[in-house]
Amino acid sequence: MKYVEIYETLSAQELNLIKLGLSKRGIDFQTLYETALQVGNVAALGGRGAVIQVPEDDLEKAREALLELGFISDSHTSNNHNTLLDAFDDFTKKIPLYGKLNLTVKLFLIAILILGLLYFQFLYYTQ
Repeated sequence: MKYVEIYETLSAQELNLIKLGLSKRGIDFQTLYETALQVGNVAALGGRGAVIQVPEDDLEKAREALLELGFISDSHTSNNHNTLLDAFDDFTKKIPLYGKLNLTVKLFLIAILILGLLYFQFLYYTQ
């Protein structure tokens, strides 16, 4: 059974409320990086929050539950998001260590890498 990501949170209390709401409705789920929330300020450390995944079959039912619980809005359930950034984030999640970073941190590191390469290229050709 394939699980898909439905929600990510940096709050242990929010995670517990979502888990309780999904359990109460009989929706199967799994959580990733849950122990990271016990570390402290996960976002400041560049880590991800806890990720909640549900089976693909229960995706719509889980979205309705999160909508009813007030964790997402109607606009969040529509396909109104940047698919290029989502595809980049999904692709880089497979890379060890780098995949666990926040999308903003990933983009920042890629920008530093590109600028560094351009700088060294400039130095090489100006000698």
